[in-house]
Amino acid sequence: MGGMESSRRYAGVAAADRRTERRQRLIDAGFDLVAEQGLAGMTVTQVCATAGLTERYFYESFRRLDDLRAAMYDALITELRGTGLEAIDRAEPDLYAKCRAATDALCHTLTTATGRARLYFEANGSPALLERRDESIIEFAGLLAEQMIRYGDVAEGHPRLRLQTVMIVGGVAEAVRQWLAGGLAVEPAELIDTTAALCVQIAGSLRIA
Repeated sequence: MGGMESSRRYAGVAAADRRTERRQRLIDAGFDLVAEQGLAGMTVTQVCATAGLTERYFYESFRRLDDLRAAMYDALITELRGTGLEAIDRAEPDLYAKCRAATDALCHTLTTATGRARLYFEANGSPALLERRDESIIEFAGLLAEQMIRYGDVAEGHPRLRLQTVMIVGGVAEAVRQWLAGGLAVEPAELIDTTAALCVQIAGSLRIA
């Protein structure tokens, strides 16, 4: 029966594909609501109304609102990772250029999508997202370490590499959060250039003699 159910089609669309489409509509609606009113005030009723779906379909994809918030954060990190890696691939084979391109992609994504920017800004205040935020910092620190090893002549097994990259990524994440909130009165280019210069400086302190 399960196989028959999963293969049923409606208007040429398989049931599994329809569920995926409804789930994405709920995530998109969540971003729209966060852009308008913030993360904490969002309700299941509002999400469903914005998505044009009944609450039955919300619970088809999510057990509770925190699960939707987590899915939204995962979608944001996936987007930031993708745009960042694309920017790195296009940049010149130089550590400064790679780090500058990645930071530029981060800032561009957050300044052109209000819901994503506000989710990024408010994630620190959401217990449901703190673990995911910590995981994303570790992940992006690993990506930075790869660039330092490849383009900054840093030894792969350097005992301070993980510490330094986690400090950079965590610090930059907070600086971007403050910048989005208006707490850092700097132009985007200054934030981007300073981040890239910091990465090069730290790589220099770890460089193979």
